[in-house]
Amino acid sequence: MSRTHPTYHSSIFLAAGLTCLICTSCLDPFPLPDVSAGLLVVDASFTNDPGSNQVTLSFAGQVNQGSKPVQGAGVWITDDQGNRGDFRETGEGTYLPATDDFVGIQGREYVLHIVLSGGREYASDPCLLREVPPIDTLRWDLKQQPSPDNTRMLNGIEVYLDTHDPDNQVQYYLWKYDETWQSTVPYPITDIYLGDGKFQEVNNATWCFLESVSTEIMLESTRDLSESRIMDKSLVFISNETSRLWRQYWITVRQFGLSKEAYFYHEKLREITGQNGSIFDVQPFTLIGNISSTTDPEEIVMGYFLVSGVSVKTITVGMFQLPPEYQAKNPEETSCWQRARVANISTNPNIDNTIQRMEARTDLIFVGRIWETNIATGNDELVGLQFAPEECTTCQGINERPDWY
Repeated sequence: MSRTHPTYHSSIFLAAGLTCLICTSCLDPFPLPDVSAGLLVVDASFTNDPGSNQVTLSFAGQVNQGSKPVQGAGVWITDDQGNRGDFRETGEGTYLPATDDFVGIQGREYVLHIVLSGGREYASDPCLLREVPPIDTLRWDLKQQPSPDNTRMLNGIEVYLDTHDPDNQVQYYLWKYDETWQSTVPYPITDIYLGDGKFQEVNNATWCFLESVSTEIMLESTRDLSESRIMDKSLVFISNETSRLWRQYWITVRQFGLSKEAYFYHEKLREITGQNGSIFDVQPFTLIGNISSTTDPEEIVMGYFLVSGVSVKTITVGMFQLPPEYQAKNPEETSCWQRARVANISTNPNIDNTIQRMEARTDLIFVGRIWETNIATGNDELVGLQFAPEECTTCQGINERPDWY
């Protein structure tokens, strides 16, 4: 199945002021410096897959002050053959390749360059792009696991991965995934009231496709094994208490091969976030990677430029592949059904007053007319008006079927 994958926002792996200085010989806490001029945070990846290439820039604040996106920067990547690929700003501090013809090539070294609007310049260390072995299998199995409060068992599926490197060249692995699942708009708006008893019919989409990306830092090393082989790597558990397993679900996994330095950077980042709460929490120390200022060698720069080959695999899970007790109940839609209301106008035909009264007295909006066939005449008669919460009337994701569907 050919598909376009949602852009992976790798910036979820960094929050302003993450804990601890990292280097190859020691891992010591490093206090957050004065950031009045803006402490640059960089999260970047470059691979042989255009859809996986992205640079995210932000300015870190002091503890609990959060961060803000960097706008108007110049961003490009060069290789050891003199080639250059520019990145364009797409908003919220995200920069994507300007074209798809500059991608990573095995055996070449790449350098990330950044110039801020104020003139400050930065560059990464040269990073070698290593080929990553393919994902052998990506599969799912039925599974039960305790709920977060340990009061009951949850039904769902677990996604697993197998991979191996017959040449034993890659010993450090990182995985990211993105998800897409099919849902519905519970109460799409089918009529707009124009006043004076007149309506305008509209044709809004019923189907909806939602997307999400992984937030976990998923790593594995085979350095202490006799061969580079990973079996039954658990990636994610998907409970049927979310809407993911309600209709159709897709998960796309990307496998990266890391250098030793990149692996220990991400391992330390995982330890930090596991010890100190959410990866979005602001921490009192910095995590230094492989990027530095060429304008001021004393300036601290946070983040990492990840260069790797990438292997991509997608699997699909349909609701009818699951036993009934494992199928999702779509809790969002159930909530909408419970809160929606119908106003009967067969006994109170004043449409203006009915709509005004319902929308003034509730948090509901008018979404459409309800018709009923008169058995005696065979004609359809207007008998009611449907009202629903506004968030139940629009798609919270993609309101058109993706091109690859």
